[in-house]
Amino acid sequence: MHVPVGHIHEMEVVVDDPMSPPFLPIPVLSTPGLVLLIEETCRLGVEPFLSQGRATVGTHIDVSHARAVRLGETLRIKSVLVAVDGRRLVFETEAHCARGQVSAGRHERSIIRLETLGLLLASPAGDAS
Repeated sequence: MHVPVGHIHEMEVVVDDPMSPPFLPIPVLSTPGLVLLIEETCRLGVEPFLSQGRATVGTHIDVSHARAVRLGETLRIKSVLVAVDGRRLVFETEAHCARGQVSAGRHERSIIRLETLGLLLASPAGDAS
């Protein structure tokens, strides 16, 4: 398994109603929705490089949400893999809409064995401790 540092993955999404918080009078992309899209862009970017039975899970995220994205607008998300340290993957991320930058930051993921995850979740402690 070799995930190349410098690998870029991009994704475009049209903001729709389920991505908007219900308490706002104008439908816009929520911060949790933005985080989900950033995580998905990073995950999908490295997935083709993983061995069978492996996946990645998010372990840390530090991103801004600096601009509202309206319902129906297209959001472009970009991830760049900037470091690989064993199972740890570090990405620089950014997101833009037609009106400018929406987000910038870093996201970390860890490569896991799906079999191990199942065993951990089945244990009484439910964690890696």
